[in-house]
Amino acid sequence: MEVPDGATVAMVWERLLLERPDLASQRYRPAVNQEYTSPEQVLAEGDELVFIPPVSGGSGDRGECQHVGRVECA
Repeated sequence: MEVPDGATVAMVWERLLLERPDLASQRYRPAVNQEYTSPEQVLAEGDELVFIPPVSGGSGDRGECQHVGRVECA
């Protein structure tokens, strides 16, 4: 996914929801370049953005992992 200069993590999440409305109820913790960050974080060209869902242990159920795409700043 390409985003305009000055895009924030929150703006990317909102755009992602347009493509994947099934994620609307998903809680997440954003990370940019392998560091946790806030939704207000402004992205720069080449940044890697991930949305990490809540994780807990002990259930033995691996669940289903979903890859939703790559974000690139233009």
